[in-house]
Formats: sequence, C-alpha cells, structure tokens
Amino acid sequence: DYVIQLQFEQVSLLKDPHTRTCKERITVYDGPTSMYGVIGSFCDGTPEMVTASDEALIVFTPGTSQVNTSARIFTLKYRAVVERPHSGDTSHILRIGFGSFIGAIAFIVICSGVCR
Repeated sequence: DYVIQLQFEQVSLLKDPHTRTCKERITVYDGPTSMYGVIGSFCDGTPEMVTASDEALIVFTPGTSQVNTSARIFTLKYRAVVERPHSGDTSHILRIGFGSFIGAIAFIVICSGVCR
C-alpha cells in the first residue's frame, strides 16, 4: 500500500476585489472521483500538506469572470510513498515517486497508482 502526499507550494486564484471571497477553488478528493471525501479545499496562500490514500482527484473550479489568466496559478508537488509492511519482511523495497505540476485555467488531475 502507499499514500500520496500533495504539497501546494503556491496558490493564487481569483478573488472578488470588493469582498475578497474566493471565486475559484482547488478541491482535493481522497479517491478517483468526487464521490469520495474532500480532504482539502482552498484558493489562496500556502496550504498544509494533504495526504490521500492511494488515489487522489484534484479539481480546479474556475471563476466566471474574464480576468487576466496570469494571476491564476498554483504549484503542486506530489510524492507517492510505498509503506513498508508491518511484518519483518526486509526484502520489501521502499519505492518513492516524485513529481510536480504547475496549474493554469481549467483541468482535472488524476493521480492513480504510483504517480509519475
């Protein structure tokens, strides 16, 4: 078994200029579809690391306003960690997969299996 650790290093999405409320959002689900539980939802700042089970769905919900898209960005780094078995099996090899993604307008990222 493994877990997926997601670290958003920068999140700068569209906010209402008057109320400063979020007009766009990144939502992270603990599974391959939106039927799974939400384990993170944010639109600004540097969120804490999010840990998913063995699959994660990351959904960017764009705002409806026509704005300069250069202001809408996030940076995501992820790591898939295969956990060692709880038994005394020393032949098990620990595998770690790393990657990163810089997001733009509308997309859905599905990380299934060991992320590459």
